[in-house]
Amino acid sequence: MHTNDAGFDIMATDYWSTPEAARGRFFVSTTDDTFRLLVPPTRMEETKEWLVTEFVIVSRGRWPARGKSDGLEILFEDHTDTPYVIHLAPESIDKMPHDADQDQNHTPPRWRFAVWTPQGKLLEFPCRYRRVEKIPYIKGW
Repeated sequence: MHTNDAGFDIMATDYWSTPEAARGRFFVSTTDDTFRLLVPPTRMEETKEWLVTEFVIVSRGRWPARGKSDGLEILFEDHTDTPYVIHLAPESIDKMPHDADQDQNHTPPRWRFAVWTPQGKLLEFPCRYRRVEKIPYIKGW
């Protein structure tokens, strides 16, 4: 998987033609304090649920249920009891964020979260990043 970017925008990627995309797996690329979620065509319908999102919370932690020492949880905060959540293993992320890049309480979000499809950028949200002991975490900010 390779992305070619200009700042936080993706100019080109071969993701859409990969076996992972064909299997319906999401992929995250990070750059310039932006998480970029690449959505495979088979999962486009799910993006409709994200339209009511206020902001996104990305949590990084161990994922013992899957036998993974690391992973990301992406929570689309819509202030309901059942927000949309995605869990990703390290092989679905090009570069993990550093602990030093965490958001702090009582400060504005420092990250952005962009949703990309084969047609281009579909959605963009403010985003907060944090470290947690383990995922699933599924807690608001």
